[in-house]
Amino acid sequence: MKFLLPIILCLFGIAVGFGSSKAVPLMQAALNDECTLDTTETHPLEVAEIESTSSEYLKLSNQFVVPIVRENDVGALAVLSLSLEVKEGQKEAVFEMEPKIRNELLAVLFDHANEGGFDGQFASRNNLDLLQTRLLASVREATDNQVTDVLITDIVRQNISN
Repeated sequence: MKFLLPIILCLFGIAVGFGSSKAVPLMQAALNDECTLDTTETHPLEVAEIESTSSEYLKLSNQFVVPIVRENDVGALAVLSLSLEVKEGQKEAVFEMEPKIRNELLAVLFDHANEGGFDGQFASRNNLDLLQTRLLASVREATDNQVTDVLITDIVRQNISN
């Protein structure tokens, strides 16, 4: 009697395994019939949305060096590398505007430094998000919205000892 229960459980397991091996292909066939996608029809709106999300990246040629002035003395320098995300096909047009873009970016960076943005926890997520938002707003205005994002690829603060 002690050996009968394990034999029954073993036979039950084999039966369940055999039954499920026969049932799974039937269930997959039923699901495939219900879940077929019609890929022949393309909606113009969907294509336009896909095309508008295509981007190119433009790394600005030189780093940005921003003096951090405290008590009428340069106490530190913030050095940043920036890249621009532009709409597909606009990379060359935006690159030709680089001097104007750099001027706009520097103005925002200097304001950020004067407001204390490079003090303390200058690389905190909130601080970087604020800076990035301000940089993007100024560049979008300068480029007639051809830039879709400003990426801060490097940021360093170097204290200057007196």
